[in-house]
Amino acid sequence: MKQFQLNKNVFKSISAVLIMTFSYTADAKTFTTTDGFSIEIPSDWVQIPPDVTKQYADAINTASPNTKPMYPNYVFQKNTPENSNWFTYPYIIINVKRTGKLTETQMKSFGITPTNTRQIKDQVPNFLTNLEISQPQYDPDARIIWLKVGMEVPDIGRISGLTSVIPTEYGVVQIQGYTKEADYINYLPTFQKVTESFHASEVVRYQNENSKLQSHISP
Repeated sequence: MKQFQLNKNVFKSISAVLIMTFSYTADAKTFTTTDGFSIEIPSDWVQIPPDVTKQYADAINTASPNTKPMYPNYVFQKNTPENSNWFTYPYIIINVKRTGKLTETQMKSFGITPTNTRQIKDQVPNFLTNLEISQPQYDPDARIIWLKVGMEVPDIGRISGLTSVIPTEYGVVQIQGYTKEADYINYLPTFQKVTESFHASEVVRYQNENSKLQSHISP
């Protein structure tokens, strides 16, 4: 049974009743969430049970009382013999943010400034150091904001990650893939494919004013 380790304390995972569903293809499986969207996950990756994710988040939040509490909605990890513990790199974190719909202008002008860099760093747990954030790249056709992050993790070393921000009708979905820096180039295609496989329901799918107008005009 997998476990996760934080600050040398090992928490045993508890079996969880998964309310999401998987369907399989040759090399990937479709994960359908309860938040109105689905993604394609490599077939050799598994979801970390929600109760284990909560225990992990509780431990991190307790260790960093001065940062904003973080509770991921979904976390996936590569399932290999070497990954005997939960939250062993590489893994993918998905956060569903219901913070209000972004405008096209906001997405196009999204950038890293000294002010929002400081805001981001204020949300990072205290034990993660040397945080680096690249300038975001916005893909207007796919409506995805991409950026790379890097940080130092105690007892592990340098970690690199790819973050994508996907707008929805209620806010954004953040998909964050993390791995050891030396392995980043190997897992970058996986992180990209997971984001690019994002499929939202009609209710959740982002619509600009033109698409809304067209939907009213169409019979």
